[in-house]
Amino acid sequence: MIRFDDARRPAPTGPMESPGGFVWWYLELLDQDRNGLVLIWSFGLPFLPGYVSKARRGQGDTPRSRPSLNLAVYEGGEPSFYLLREFEPEEAEWDGAFAWRFGDTHIEGSFSPDGSFRTTTVSLDCPVEDAGVRVVGTITAEGPVPRGLTGIDLDFGAPHDWTPVAAPAHGHAVLSLGDGPAFTVSGEAYHDRNASPNGLHDLGIDHWAWGHTRDMRGHDRIFYILWPEEDADTPSAFGIDIAPDGLSKVVRLDARLERPRRTFYGMATWDQVTLFDTDSDVALPWMSMSLAARDRVDNGPFYLRYLPTVSVGGQPAPTPGSLELIRPSRIDMDRHRFLVNMRVARPRKNSMWLPLFQGQRQTRLSRLARRFTQPAGAR
Repeated sequence: MIRFDDARRPAPTGPMESPGGFVWWYLELLDQDRNGLVLIWSFGLPFLPGYVSKARRGQGDTPRSRPSLNLAVYEGGEPSFYLLREFEPEEAEWDGAFAWRFGDTHIEGSFSPDGSFRTTTVSLDCPVEDAGVRVVGTITAEGPVPRGLTGIDLDFGAPHDWTPVAAPAHGHAVLSLGDGPAFTVSGEAYHDRNASPNGLHDLGIDHWAWGHTRDMRGHDRIFYILWPEEDADTPSAFGIDIAPDGLSKVVRLDARLERPRRTFYGMATWDQVTLFDTDSDVALPWMSMSLAARDRVDNGPFYLRYLPTVSVGGQPAPTPGSLELIRPSRIDMDRHRFLVNMRVARPRKNSMWLPLFQGQRQTRLSRLARRFTQPAGAR
């Protein structure tokens, strides 16, 4: 079940002790030139190696025992930096409200006196394994708290609280990613959260598409397309239109998916995703996304991310959109786990291929070579 929560309240804490459950917060920042970032801080991120497979066997870890921090940076629509780091449980804290710590990284959310406006501030300080550097800087996002999220209740057999917490928002980031110049970006921001006592694989959802953009009026438009496990050929789709003052409208959508194809890893995708408001007399699409291969910035066996070209109501959106495709049944499969291990910095032993995937993209080959040619203490 997809449920909306009041964004002025903290995320539910119950899932923290539920084996295989999850709680994560998502912050995205993107400008007109496709420069931007995604930051995810989480307990029980389903993409961590071993997390979902243990839950499937009835031996799941609790989210509290698997904290992590994920940062992806894009420059000109190309991935330029990546970090996914797990922490020991004692290295991470959440006060149950709006303050978090992951190692030396501190995150805090605050509200205007009337609760209608939210500011999230990130003080980032995290080591980049095998690079001898730290990613350090600040990220700030601020915007109205969405209100009026009622009218849709999608029941897939398990609870899933999904809540936009600041939209339409604006953000700014200044980050030191290594030896090069600082990465600076200002632009549109989007912030939400997800929580469930059930694992992502145990929500009754076969696969989903999630995306958003900002239209010419400054409204955020967000959508979900969800395929239930019991009828994977018949998706349900809904959208949310959030005005600049936070007032939100939930609409039923009809999804038209054109020219299906498979990626190298077997993930289903399309060339075009077009959504229509089923209650509107307007013939123009509520939103349309073109999913060119060049716009795919994350390409895995269970997860795809695009920075696509978008139109709203037949008019081009002023900035690129964002789209994710996820197949929960493919998460943490035995045949893929070694690939995921290469991308995760863990409290204990890491993959020897980690330098190839973590840190700045332009220096990955030199860092990998250094790992094989220098003693561990010299890296």
